[in-house]
Amino acid sequence: MDSTVGASTLTGKRVMIVEDEFLVAMELESELTDQGCVVIGTAGRSAPAFALLEDETPDAVLLDLNLDGETPTALAEALRRRHVPFIVVSGYSSHRLEPAILRDAPRLQKPVRQRELVAALTEAMAA
Repeated sequence: MDSTVGASTLTGKRVMIVEDEFLVAMELESELTDQGCVVIGTAGRSAPAFALLEDETPDAVLLDLNLDGETPTALAEALRRRHVPFIVVSGYSSHRLEPAILRDAPRLQKPVRQRELVAALTEAMAA
């Protein structure tokens, strides 16, 4: 892994991880901190993610498509209303992305590659 990739564009950016698989969340957190990001929190379901949003406004959110059987549609809608960019992170194929708010969001396929993560976050926060 090249830990300098994108560091200048992501340093200090505040990112929230919404991922129900503990090891995946840990890996994403490690990759983000390697890039200089501040991970403001991780949540494995929508309810704790909403609680984090009450206290923090992230620059971006990594959003797993399937949170222990729950589709995070309401969370995606809340992020959109707050103008917080989010990236769907999933092992599922794109036909599983319903509703449109999830289907039309930027998407990373699991397992996430660091270069793709950096590029997606940089692009999402620049939009």
